[in-house]
Amino acid sequence: MVKIGLVQFVADFDKKINMEKILHYTRESIANGAQIICHQELATTYYFGIDQDLSHFKEAEVIPGYSTELVGEIAKEFGVVIILPLYEKVIEGEYYNTAAVIGTDGKVMGKYRKTHIPEAIAVDEGSGIRKFYSEKFYFRPGNLGFPVFETPFGAKFGIIICYDRHFPEASRMIALGGADILFVPTSTAGVMCNLWEVELRFLALSNVFYVGGVNRVGRDTGLCTPRKHLGSSMIVDPRGELVTQAGNESDQIIYAEVDLDLIRDLRNHCGYYRDRRPEIYTKLCQ
Repeated sequence: MVKIGLVQFVADFDKKINMEKILHYTRESIANGAQIICHQELATTYYFGIDQDLSHFKEAEVIPGYSTELVGEIAKEFGVVIILPLYEKVIEGEYYNTAAVIGTDGKVMGKYRKTHIPEAIAVDEGSGIRKFYSEKFYFRPGNLGFPVFETPFGAKFGIIICYDRHFPEASRMIALGGADILFVPTSTAGVMCNLWEVELRFLALSNVFYVGGVNRVGRDTGLCTPRKHLGSSMIVDPRGELVTQAGNESDQIIYAEVDLDLIRDLRNHCGYYRDRRPEIYTKLCQ
């Protein structure tokens, strides 16, 4: 068994406030026994993908850097693994929506960069305002593939970020890499809320692993935004059954015990991996 914790919170325009929450809730998660802790998409910042404004580029930071070092101190002190999604800067003009994975030694053991970058017009359900969501303005598509991270707790995990979950090939690649857990940090709002639980349960059931979807909640404070995030972070077991779910109004941490034996037993019984026919799926790659 390994215990995971998912942290959802109302983000702020001030990065310092967000970091204070991240550090506080990370310590709280550890106090409650969590060994792998995952934060929400772009956890260190507000959500800025609803317009095109050059000033938002200043929120990006290098990895390793300020935020990962602060979180790394906690990871090393308590011997835990922490997933910290943030806005990554490589050089001026090259930015990614990234999840840094910080190991028990406090160092960045790897990272995942969001692969699928959305651009669409959507209606905010709370305000009825039509908004142009332009993440392509801010993020280059990820180029690190779908890594699977090993932990000293016996569990392996992979990460996809928000929009990635609409593409089942991404989660299947992670499953084929041997993952026991899929973490899905998001900033879900609007019409996509209707798909939230359905998609996460499908990903868990079809790949036979645990899925932890961690979503920011409410309206980011300190700026005027019509976008209200769903919250409702959840953990689903490999049978597609809901283990636990957060509310949709406030900061909350949810936890679950991951039963590695259950994953192995179900995979041996269901036959999904035995009965795959990759040799006839080649058209997907054309």
